[in-house]
Amino acid sequence: LGAMLTSRLQIPVTVTATAVEQRFVDECLASLSPSACVHLFRITEPGGSGALVMSPVLALAMITRLLGGPVPPESKERPITRIEQRVLVVIIERMMAELSSAWKIVGTLTCAPDRFETEPEFIQIAASGEIVLSIALDLVTGEQHHPVHIWLPASALESLLERMTRRNQGISPAGAGTPAWSEAVLQRLESTPVSVRCILRDASITLRELLNLAPGDILRTSVSVQDELQVQVGDRPRFLGRPG
Repeated sequence: LGAMLTSRLQIPVTVTATAVEQRFVDECLASLSPSACVHLFRITEPGGSGALVMSPVLALAMITRLLGGPVPPESKERPITRIEQRVLVVIIERMMAELSSAWKIVGTLTCAPDRFETEPEFIQIAASGEIVLSIALDLVTGEQHHPVHIWLPASALESLLERMTRRNQGISPAGAGTPAWSEAVLQRLESTPVSVRCILRDASITLRELLNLAPGDILRTSVSVQDELQVQVGDRPRFLGRPG
């Protein structure tokens, strides 16, 4: 999701999941601010409706970037207009695609944008008193932190949640342990993209040296060629390695 937003908005964006919890749908709706941007989406498979909630400050920042403008400073909240809603649909569609893709490891969850809603009483993603899965995200652009929430009705996730529970309890699916099943798991693992990077030490240079940099130039750091360097898989340090 962060990579997609970075590509579309042309600014560095990081997205971190801060909480996943079960909440009553009435509690979720009561937490909405009057100017909150709520995008309802259809869960075409297995069926149901969900909601993507973000602040108008974040929505306006996205719209400004989509139109080629600079990232605006954090300002007061205001409802976004219908024209701005149409511009934002481009991002919402991509976010729905990313959400659907994220669930593929568990099962099929196909999400598609439905409509923009501002009145809590018209947000019908579950019956009153029912439980929804609330996913809280922290979306960071520069020094600004923006909360984003995704609400999924538990009734639409019963089969997926049951499958996740079986995995957590160590219950293997039918066919597990057979050569065909092992081969399928291996193929999934081999095609899973993993980001790996090596962290080098900082180097201090003057502005003149920076302007005169050319291909083939060498920057000297405080690290010896014999020193071990930290290798990260994803965002976590996993190994130590040496250059060469």
